[in-house]
Amino acid sequence: MTAIQALNVYCQYLGVKADDAEPDHEMTVTLELDEGLSVTLSAEGGQLIAFARLGQAPENDVTLMEALLSANLFWRGTAGATLSLDPETRSVYMAQALPQACLADMALLNEAVEHFVALQETWANALPSLTIHSVPVGMGWHTARWA
Repeated sequence: MTAIQALNVYCQYLGVKADDAEPDHEMTVTLELDEGLSVTLSAEGGQLIAFARLGQAPENDVTLMEALLSANLFWRGTAGATLSLDPETRSVYMAQALPQACLADMALLNEAVEHFVALQETWANALPSLTIHSVPVGMGWHTARWA
């Protein structure tokens, strides 16, 4: 199954409509979560990618930037996801390519999305007071059975 087909099936499973769909090119769906959080799933280039905005970074916060870089080191604090900063808006994002095995197994895809959401919530809650000594330790996703 292609990434677009898998995302279509997943949307049907959840009972949601895709945000944007171009047959054979790309497709996105944004899932609205509790507490004002959302996660976007994008099917492009044969891959499913999950990404989410975690919050806002203050200007010139070296401590926060150091903590984000530390978490990205070998994905030790991100369970395989990548943290980034939009330099124009100062928004902090998390993104993760979901394993190819998820394309053929909706239960596995749902499990991977739920894990990403849990990781997103952890990081969104930690972001306001984050230091290099308070980086959340990865939640094991990259070592899960489907990786």
